[in-house]
Amino acid sequence: MTDPAASGEPFDTGRLMRWMATHDDRLRDLVELDPDDEDISSDHSMRAHLQFLAEAMEESAQGSLRDALDGFAEGLQEWFTLNEDVYADHLELARGAIALEQHLQFHTLPGTDPSLDLALDRRTRMNAWVRFFLIGLEGHLGPAADGLSDDTLRWMQEHQRDLTRLAVTFDNRAKSALPQGIDAQTRDHVGRAAMIRAYVRHLATGLEATLDPPPAGPA
Repeated sequence: MTDPAASGEPFDTGRLMRWMATHDDRLRDLVELDPDDEDISSDHSMRAHLQFLAEAMEESAQGSLRDALDGFAEGLQEWFTLNEDVYADHLELARGAIALEQHLQFHTLPGTDPSLDLALDRRTRMNAWVRFFLIGLEGHLGPAADGLSDDTLRWMQEHQRDLTRLAVTFDNRAKSALPQGIDAQTRDHVGRAAMIRAYVRHLATGLEATLDPPPAGPA
């Protein structure tokens, strides 16, 4: 039987997730950089999880893709900061789409149901951060990766049911490990963290499906 860890694919989600699992302390360090931020689904937390993904990609990629990813993780946070206006633009567009969804699907308007507003705002921010990350990755990889962000987002949308299943699985797994009688705030915190992990896993799987390795350089 072939060892999945020995996959020769340039980008392999299984290999990436195994790296993440063995470096979970790194993610905790990244998330805890801002101890005053109590919202696990905040912008800071999304930046931390995407930074962790970038580092995992660099460490687990193989061949010419590993070379092409060199420096991506190291420069990601600076790129995020320098291009905050790009993120803000995508967030505003996403909020417009969410407002329309509230009207069509839930027959309500923003401001009518605060709990629904909060849940949709969290989802909107996660979607905007994913798009922002993909734009940065596409720019880092250069012309060979033109169209990567749109292709990956399209794949993720077409496989939305997979994300739903991931979210339920991650949520159940995380909450089943909690002691009985844990307070509702902690359960909510754990649930939101599980949702972010599901988004990151879904993003990684989308990249595996759409990311073509760059051509190898001359020997």
